[in-house]
Amino acid sequence: MSPQDAFHHVCHEYPGSIDALAPRIGRGAAVLRNKATLDHGTPGVRRSHEPTLADVSSITRVTGDLRVLDALADEVGAVVLRLPDVPGCGDDALLGLVLGCNREFGEVCAEIRNALADGEISPDEYDRINRETLESVRAQLELLDRLRGLVVERRPVVRMPARAVKGVRK
Repeated sequence: MSPQDAFHHVCHEYPGSIDALAPRIGRGAAVLRNKATLDHGTPGVRRSHEPTLADVSSITRVTGDLRVLDALADEVGAVVLRLPDVPGCGDDALLGLVLGCNREFGEVCAEIRNALADGEISPDEYDRINRETLESVRAQLELLDRLRGLVVERRPVVRMPARAVKGVRK
């Protein structure tokens, strides 16, 4: 799916469609409808109403739908991963995240082992490996995010030059 197709679907599939979404992003419904059209026009000729990065950002924030970002990432061979919101992270929660990372990686390894049992990988097997790998990466990114929250900036120690104190000899 192209980014424009994804933009179209996200806008039209929003509850209440474009008429409900437009005011939430500060646009008129007619303008958003034009931006979300699937009429790709003449190749190489810019349409008068195309979604801007600000439009994509606003719509993604309001809807929570990552399809436009996924389509953009797909065009450059990348992926988009949503980081989970995990409030606070004590020792037990941190240990749980570390163990979760290892569990997810174990599931990747299990899918690869199962897929290679017959010496070849089918499209369905690849899809399962891909899904498990992305879940493993997501778990690792979640762990990094929690660890970042535990970083303590150390203030540099300022050493004062030694001064002679009356009555004390070196």
